[in-house]
Amino acid sequence: MSAWTAFWLVWMAAGGTAEAVALGRRAPHDTLSEQVWAWLHVTPGQTTLRTAVQSWRAFAVAGFLFWLIPHFTLGWWT
Repeated sequence: MSAWTAFWLVWMAAGGTAEAVALGRRAPHDTLSEQVWAWLHVTPGQTTLRTAVQSWRAFAVAGFLFWLIPHFTLGWWT
């Protein structure tokens, strides 16, 4: 196993552990989803699509995800 493989495995384990602790605490603004919603100024269940699309942050997150999915699954844009 390379040092980079070990690094990324530790990084993912740390993120998974942080998310598990946040889910277990059930405190507001702990999970990754809640952090992204706060950054995008989204109130789940109350925000219209028009409001979310108006934010440049929403475009940044969407653009990153549109790139990330084919990059990981198909090896595009390496």
